[in-house]
Amino acid sequence: MKVEKKVARIAFPPDIEPGDTYYRWKFRGSDWQRSKTYPDRKQLTRSAFLIEAYELDDRYQSMSSDLSEPDEVDVLINEITEIADGVRTLGEGAQESLENMPESLQDSSPVADLLQERMDGCETWAEELDQVASDLETFRDDWNQLLEDKDTTQEMLDDHITQLDNILTVVTCPF
Repeated sequence: MKVEKKVARIAFPPDIEPGDTYYRWKFRGSDWQRSKTYPDRKQLTRSAFLIEAYELDDRYQSMSSDLSEPDEVDVLINEITEIADGVRTLGEGAQESLENMPESLQDSSPVADLLQERMDGCETWAEELDQVASDLETFRDDWNQLLEDKDTTQEMLDDHITQLDNILTVVTCPF
C-alpha cells in the first residue's frame, strides 16, 4: 500500500479544505482514505489481529515513568499484566484459527505459517511483558527501601527513576 501526500484542490469533509496538505491511501476495492496527519499503523491494515496487537503496543508505549507517588508502580505493574493477558488472548485466537483449518493445510500452507508466527510472537511478547512486570516489582521494593532510608539523596532517587525508564523501554510489538 502506498501513502501519498497531496494538496487539496477541493474540500474533503470533515476537515480538509482547499489548499490543505493531506495524506491519502487506499485498500484494494475501496475508496480513498484521507487525513491531515500521516496515518498510523492501525489505519494501514485491515487485519483484526494486527489492529489489536498495535492497540496493545500503543497502550504499553504510552506508559509513563513519571512517578509522583510510589503506588504508581503498582498501577504500571497491573497495566502491564493486563496487556500481557491481552497478548496471550491474541495468541490463543491465532491458535484457534490454526486449529479450525483443515488438517491438510495446518502443516504446509502459508496461512498456517503466518498463524504459527503470530502464536510464537505473542508467546515471546507476553513473556517479555511478564519479565518487565517482575522487574518493576523489584524496582518497587528497592524504591520503597530508598524512600525509607534517611540517607537517600535526590540524586539516588533520580538514578533509580532512570532505571525505571530502562525497564519500560525493552519491549516492542514483534508484528
